[in-house]
Amino acid sequence: MSVLVLFGINLLNYIDRWTVAGVLSDMQMQPSRGGFGISDAEGGLLTSVFILTYMIFSPIFGYFGDRMNRNAIIFVGVTAWSSAVFVGSFASSFAQLLACRAMVGVGEASYANVAPTLIADMYPVDERTRILSFYFVAVPLGSALGFILGGQASLYLGWRWAFRITPGISFFLASLLCVFMREPPRGLSDGRVHTSDYSTNGEHQSSSRSATQTPQQQPPVSTSLLPTSIDAAPNNNSASLTPAVSANTAVAAGGGSAGGEGGVGGWWSDVREVWSVRSFMWSTFGLTSVTFVMGALAQWGPSYLHRVICSSAGALTPAVAACKSEINLIFGLISCVTGIAGTFLGSALSRAYTTERNAADAILCAIGLAVATPFVFLGVYFAPRDSSLAWVMIFVAELMLGIIWVPVTAMLLYVISPLQRATASGMQTMFSHLFGDASSPVLVGYIADSLVTSGAALSRSDALQQALYPAGLFCFLGALCFGMATLYLAEDRRSQNSVVPLNKSYAQSPASPMITSLPTRVVMTGPNTSKPGYELLSVSASVGASGGNGVGGSGGGGGSESSSPPRPMLPVDAADEVRASGDLRRR
Repeated sequence: MSVLVLFGINLLNYIDRWTVAGVLSDMQMQPSRGGFGISDAEGGLLTSVFILTYMIFSPIFGYFGDRMNRNAIIFVGVTAWSSAVFVGSFASSFAQLLACRAMVGVGEASYANVAPTLIADMYPVDERTRILSFYFVAVPLGSALGFILGGQASLYLGWRWAFRITPGISFFLASLLCVFMREPPRGLSDGRVHTSDYSTNGEHQSSSRSATQTPQQQPPVSTSLLPTSIDAAPNNNSASLTPAVSANTAVAAGGGSAGGEGGVGGWWSDVREVWSVRSFMWSTFGLTSVTFVMGALAQWGPSYLHRVICSSAGALTPAVAACKSEINLIFGLISCVTGIAGTFLGSALSRAYTTERNAADAILCAIGLAVATPFVFLGVYFAPRDSSLAWVMIFVAELMLGIIWVPVTAMLLYVISPLQRATASGMQTMFSHLFGDASSPVLVGYIADSLVTSGAALSRSDALQQALYPAGLFCFLGALCFGMATLYLAEDRRSQNSVVPLNKSYAQSPASPMITSLPTRVVMTGPNTSKPGYELLSVSASVGASGGNGVGGSGGGGGSESSSPPRPMLPVDAADEVRASGDLRRR
């Protein structure tokens, strides 16, 4: 149910985002005909200003998404963007509409960066790709519905009504999410749980407890299975570890501040660690190229086709309006079919070929963009010459572009610590939109206007055609960036997985109202070998101050592991960095 609600909000997100492209031709009409009389550059600015604010606020919401209640962040953001969409439909000037579109970007930034981290915490790695593929179907489907809604609303009701249909539905879904969905602990599905307490005044308090806290500050933990000295007998399969397990959480490992350190210093530490992951860096560059291409084509594709195809429909307004509506419908259907097919194709190929030891996700993205490159060029070239052939080229190009969404998100989730995922998502969103679809719509519009003004183009349609050709070049550059990511992806993934190996044992805990069991573990020294190492055991925190689910024979009520000896799991090489919530010391 939670995923369905998140999917619905994401669907409406992209409908609201791309409805503008479906009615842009109507907005460019003179005020006497219901438009604003804007130029191509101003038309591109409508999308660019939205993306600009979306980009600026993404890392801000990424910071809060690692430290605050994510359901509340989503509710506030959806309410803000829905209100801005609705108010924008009553704008009496282009400046007012521009301000509303900027506010839409602020609201959408809160949702887009937080929602994938909720899904990541609700589903384990082996299920996550499948769920993400369903979630990201909303991208092409919502974009297509935005084009179609804009065209149909403009034809029958007027373009302003295209912005008055979705806001109420968005607010309703956000309310459902806030009321009925209980936020999962961060890192739950990875076996690395980090939750946060919230005081009554709303201040964030980390639930991590240091090993130096007094017993009154921590729930009692049974340590009957844990020796008290790190210098245990060499052949013993156990050693000491000062546990720091609270009743609220079994705190995960991660890098640096990992969402636990507050303030600008903690955020900056997270940012540096995120960008130090080279596969993340190169995949972000590749995604930036994709968003540049998609932003240019989504914003200007329908308008370009209107100019080169509907020019033969005559001067009668009903004929031109019907032609534009038909193009929006075809463009939307192609975007919908190719987007859904590409998303599921990318997901299926990712699940089939990706392992911890290869870079299949990055290779898949590189191949998709390399194949899409010539079809982007050919689609723009054939549009004024053979519209049927142009539609075929557009179909193939969008299909190849669509396969990258799930793999690129999956890469971020498995090479970045669970406690830094929202920050990483915010940084990736900011960068990819700053140099991607925040730039391409206004850049294409500016180039087209310049070509007309300078006389280098014979008509506005020719100018827009020439301005769209660079999109193919960026598509190729994206393929090269994902090619570079293949060099580091497997190493980065193994490095992240080795920080905290997963132990699938679970123990009762009241940590979250959504779940009743949390993965818990204790890091132990390994057997006597030539190299020091770490191993994992299961350990449960006692519930309440007077015992409960204790580990071992002590603790009232007895735990599920009360009679079983410690079971070592998953040795980790000592060269790997291991952090835990307790006092971890290397043997």
